Amino acid sequence: MTKKVLLSTLDNLGEDEFKRFKWFLKGKQHKDSTIPWSKLENARTLDTLDLMVQTYTLPGAVKVTKKVLKKINRNDLLQSLEAKVDDDDEDAASEAVMAAVEMFLEMLDEVEDDEY
Repeated sequence: MTKKVLLSTLDNLGEDEFKRFKWFLKGKQHKDSTIPWSKLENARTLDTLDLMVQTYTLPGAVKVTKKVLKKINRNDLLQSLEAKVDDDDEDAASEAVMAAVEMFLEMLDEVEDDEY
């Protein structure tokens, strides 16, 4: 799954729905950490998505998005997201592996730079 799928989902929310989405995001109903309201209050869709991925990782952001969509009664978007997630599960695994490889290569570069 790419961030584009989540962005598309958030973009399909009306202005008031997006405000309600962010209000639920700040709630304590998420087991992981929460995003402070001070960061969410004026955040646009791209900023909100970045905050969600930074806080929950991409798979976690998908789970949280599903929960919040259900709470704001946007079952149409929830169903659409679930269909896209199923289609993109293989892509998500590939993205995670690539991210891990990139991080590992960056760490190797740092170690090599420190040795010289």
